[in-house]
Amino acid sequence: MPDSSFGGRIGPYRPWLDRAVFGVGLLGLLVAVHLIIQENRGFDRGCLGFTTSEAVEASFDCAAVTGSSAGMLMGIPNGVWGMVFFLAVVGFTLFAAVAHVGTQPLLKRLRTGLVGIGVVYAGYLSYLQASVLEAYCALCLIVSALVAVLAVLHGIELMAGGRAKGTTGSGELTGLASGLGVTLLLVGLNVTYFQSLEPVEPAAAATTAAVANACAFAGEAPTLDNPNAYVHPADPVVGPADAAVTILEFFDPNCPHCKTSHEAMQAVKAAHGADLRVVYKPLVVVGQFSVPQIAALYVAEEEGLFEEMLAAQFEQQQRGGLSMGQLRQIGQTIGLDPDALAQRMQDDAYLERMRAARDEALEDIGISGVPAIFIDGYFVPGQARTSDCLTRLVAERLGDA
Repeated sequence: MPDSSFGGRIGPYRPWLDRAVFGVGLLGLLVAVHLIIQENRGFDRGCLGFTTSEAVEASFDCAAVTGSSAGMLMGIPNGVWGMVFFLAVVGFTLFAAVAHVGTQPLLKRLRTGLVGIGVVYAGYLSYLQASVLEAYCALCLIVSALVAVLAVLHGIELMAGGRAKGTTGSGELTGLASGLGVTLLLVGLNVTYFQSLEPVEPAAAATTAAVANACAFAGEAPTLDNPNAYVHPADPVVGPADAAVTILEFFDPNCPHCKTSHEAMQAVKAAHGADLRVVYKPLVVVGQFSVPQIAALYVAEEEGLFEEMLAAQFEQQQRGGLSMGQLRQIGQTIGLDPDALAQRMQDDAYLERMRAARDEALEDIGISGVPAIFIDGYFVPGQARTSDCLTRLVAERLGDA
């Protein structure tokens, strides 16, 4: 007698349905890998990786989304999690096709549970983009849509009556294997193609049609009415106190997009340094492994070596953060005693300072992710965080000063 329970409805291999799941999984794998590639390139060729219309590019800010606190889970980028998710869906489906008929339901139940987790997480990320970040990542939304399709397919199976026979022939297996082979070939071609392309310099990217009108503040009125209220005596500051323009730069030393924005800021400082006061606001956003690095920045600031420490940390940036050994080596290179640096980094006062900075940024100011740059209180959107745009925006403020 057929098992009509919730779990019992997930029967052996159903050719029509499992082929569809397999195909969506392969497509999701392609999109996830493409997202990883574009994120590593800093979305230098647009949110989708190729030139689109100005309207499309204006609708998305992939760099802001992937660079926010929502862009990672446990220190691992969501693009990587997406790749693992779709690989698992494909793997469970392929194993179900070759497994004994008695084992197939177990494999498919595991796949259903995985899809359920994926739906919850994809929904959460979509909510963050719509309600918290107020910015969208096109490739991320495509991934979420494919997860939703997988959920629908599994819902159809749960509602279907009866049980499938669960037998598969050599033709079925050959078809699945061929699909996987073609997908892996396309993944390889995608990686090879983008590796062969020279990075588009931010200044050059800012002149393309897609971002021709991107050099503008987020609104006509300043987001922060009094930016000086968020400048504290202990904050690392570069530039004269009476400078005509004040820039607040919120960042996490392990955020790739923060590194890119920081590099763009160097060109701005070179052009308008005498008229700028840059206030650095390190935040623990990407992961707890940023805590010791920010503590090292605080120590370096007290010794007048903040810029040197920050530049070295960005230069050596790696997934999972820098080790204590690496921080000690940086300290020694820039002129700090490595033993004293390591000891001072343990001061609980630094941890309290990080907590206060994070609370102020996320709760009082309402920052949803890093990097976040404010010029005289005006928020700079993601597409304007290039050296060319930042220089123009600072010149605009100097003209109004």
